[in-house]
Amino acid sequence: MREHPVAPVLQLMLKKFKASDLITGPMMMTIPAALSMIIGPIVSFRSDRHRSRLGCRVCA
Repeated sequence: MREHPVAPVLQLMLKKFKASDLITGPMMMTIPAALSMIIGPIVSFRSDRHRSRLGCRVCA
């Protein structure tokens, strides 16, 4: 979310819907971190094992 306007827009949307700070904190910090911990290794593994016409990145 760095260098993207997603975070400020999300904060404005949460304020518009009158979300409390108890909800805003996890929505802004915890959920994206948890998703990156789950999705990151899956994407990395698939990327490392990808084979294209130019060859493969890491072939075991």
